[in-house]
Amino acid sequence: MHLRVDETLHVLKPLDQLAFAGESRTTCEVPDGATRDLNVMTRRGKVSATLEAIEVTGPVSIPSSWRLVVVVLSGRLEIGPVRLGPLDGLISRRAPLTVGGSGLVAVARLST
Repeated sequence: MHLRVDETLHVLKPLDQLAFAGESRTTCEVPDGATRDLNVMTRRGKVSATLEAIEVTGPVSIPSSWRLVVVVLSGRLEIGPVRLGPLDGLISRRAPLTVGGSGLVAVARLST
């Protein structure tokens, strides 16, 4: 994905991240066909977020803070009794959160 933010071009590969202000002027070009994009937007000064991709190959403990958002990118995962497939998501206030199964998951940790 080629993302231009306020006249600066960023060439992003799969799972690359780019933080920028919501009021920035942005344009996007996808030269190699279709893509999926995951955005985490927060209210500046009220909530902050970190985002990471985690490969799950068995039980993984994910520490959280105020809120934890989990989105399955591929595979099949279990969080307690909840089973999740690709593009399913879950919001939790529990810490830590144990994720089982196998696949790739995006984890956003929200803090106040």
